[in-house]
Amino acid sequence: MKKVLSAGAIALLFFFISCTEKSATTAATTNDAAEKAKANNRAVLKAITAGDVSKIDSFMTNDAVDHSGANGMEEVKGADNIKKDLGSMKQGFSSMDFDVMNETAEGDHLYVLTKMSGTTSATPPQGMQPNMKVEMTGVDMFKFNSDGLISDHWSFNDPKDMMKMMGGGDKMMQPGMDNKMDPKMNDKMMNKKMDTVKKM
Repeated sequence: MKKVLSAGAIALLFFFISCTEKSATTAATTNDAAEKAKANNRAVLKAITAGDVSKIDSFMTNDAVDHSGANGMEEVKGADNIKKDLGSMKQGFSSMDFDVMNETAEGDHLYVLTKMSGTTSATPPQGMQPNMKVEMTGVDMFKFNSDGLISDHWSFNDPKDMMKMMGGGDKMMQPGMDNKMDPKMNDKMMNKKMDTVKKM
């Protein structure tokens, strides 16, 4: 009887050791993927700053989706389309810089607090003035795979920063601008926010 119990105890011990090793291996793999995802995001930001996004598709999956693409208004699907969309960002700025202030990974999601600063070009993004100093802090959320490649991206920005970038400061609109939003545009923005919340 003692021999049976001893054999059972040994088998149980090996089972727990095996589970612990598998758990440690899984955690290490997850941490590696998260670190790669952090590096991939930083590489994308560096490419945007340099104005050369020719290689950013190597930091994401082929079927990646930017849920905050096209100036935050539309989903952009596929690495090639995301590359084109991000490539147009630098065109509206004569200078641009990104400061990664904080990065936190949980499971297969990465959360990054980033401050973007720069000066608009002579042909600025829609709603902004030429040669204007801009600064905006936002949170980006990424989903990544086991290789650390980014598959999904969402961006959330402070509305006050957005108004400042549009030249409104503490005011809702610049003088002379129409203070009424197109109802279709308002519906589109609300639907996008609701879809984003549902996917989270």
